[in-house]
Parts: sequence; C-alpha cells; structure tokens
Amino acid sequence: QINITGSSSSGNLNLYRDNSDVSSENSFNVSLGSGFYRYKVNSSGNQNYFANATGAELYVNITKAVSDIRLYLNNSRSNFSISQGNLFDINATLQSGQGIIYIYKAGELIYQGSSSYHDIINFSSSGLFNVTALYLETQNYTSSKDIFYVNVSDVSPPNIIIFQPMAKTYAYNTSLELNFS
Repeated sequence: QINITGSSSSGNLNLYRDNSDVSSENSFNVSLGSGFYRYKVNSSGNQNYFANATGAELYVNITKAVSDIRLYLNNSRSNFSISQGNLFDINATLQSGQGIIYIYKAGELIYQGSSSYHDIINFSSSGLFNVTALYLETQNYTSSKDIFYVNVSDVSPPNIIIFQPMAKTYAYNTSLELNFS
C-alpha cells in the first residue's frame, strides 16, 4: 500500500495520479498494482495566496514481487525414480504470489486452480517424464516454475513367441537355433 499526503494553507488542495483527480485518496492508504505513477499536488489559492497550478510532482515506481512455487515428488524436492505402475505423490504450493497455479505431467495439464495441489499419480508406461508446477506472471508478481523428473522403470516381462524349433522332442544338451520377436 501507498500513502500520498498533500497539504495546503492556501486554498483547496488537488491531488492527481497520472492526470486523474485522486484528491479523495489524500492521506489514505491505497493499493496499487505494479507500475510507474506520476503524482501531482497543487492548490487553488485563496484571498492571501495565488493559485499554484504547477504545484509539486513526485514519482512512484512499484515493482513486481517475486513469486515462488514449490513442487514436491513423494514429499521431496528432487527427481524421483519409480517402477512402472506404482503410485507416488505430487504436491505443489504457491509460497509467494496470488492466483492460479498449473501442474503438468509429461507436458499434459493435470491441474489448474488455486494453491495448493495434491494428488496421487500413476505412470503406466516407462520412460523419463517431467512434472512441472507453473505460476504465470500477474500484475503484481513475476512468474515462476519448478520442474522435476520422474524416471519410470519398465518392470514388464518381455513377451517372447518362439517360431522355431517346432514343438517336438530334442536330445538333451542339444544346441538349437531360435528366432524370436
């Protein structure tokens, strides 16, 4: 919040922000978004003083606050390895910022909503997948993201079909040629 206060002993006081009359905000705390603002104060004068149309100017620069989103895989802030088909926790919390967070699993949006997020996830296929927690820039906060990777191991046994040799009896300790796919 910001408080701009002007005073005058020589008539009515006028307070402007970026050429808009904000005299009603004089001496009050006001919430503004990030940006650059020009304030001007002047006086209309009275029987003892001339009007001061040029008045005084000051400038206010309000910068965006840094946002902070945190991602946890199985309650840890690190990459994670798991066997195919097993479950694990994803948690995301917006530590600093306000608004919507986005959670992606392997590039697919799985959550869009307010902080905080929790879910139990299953990867049905093997591979290396990223999990991303994202907070987009707003009027008052910068964007931030947290990314970790889940390494999913293949635990499925291979499916082998034998085409040759044919189903018949072979002598013990005989070498056989096998073709499989």
